[in-house]
Amino acid sequence: MLTLLSRGPRFYSVSLGEILRLQKRGYAVLTGVTSAAGSREWEITDAGRLALMSHEGGGT
Repeated sequence: MLTLLSRGPRFYSVSLGEILRLQKRGYAVLTGVTSAAGSREWEITDAGRLALMSHEGGGT
């Protein structure tokens, strides 16, 4: 999911457990935009980008 967020903000349901786990780790934040269907827009944080780079081997 971080890979998708690294490509730009995305809409997800707040009830999606994975996005909430990313938020708790400081890897994703809400942008404040809500779709007509009720999904909320999320974007990756700098910490999320660093975690993604580290996981992909780009952080070493």
